Amino acid sequence: CREAVAEGINGVLVPAKDPRELANELCRMMRLTDEEYRNLSRAARDLAERRFDEQIVIDQYVKFVDSILQARSSA
Repeated sequence: CREAVAEGINGVLVPAKDPRELANELCRMMRLTDEEYRNLSRAARDLAERRFDEQIVIDQYVKFVDSILQARSSA
């Protein structure tokens, strides 16, 4: 999650196994103005489209597999 969330820009991170902090953040997010909510949502979508676009993920996967195959062939 950390690579997909820019704290306060497109979401929030809460410590694992901390239900009180999760509840606090959910309550805070429920109090966002419409404009704040739209900005947060837009930023989350923009990041997802830039980092996790299908073609980008495929290209990264192919490069990863190629690097493994090259390492095996030179070993």
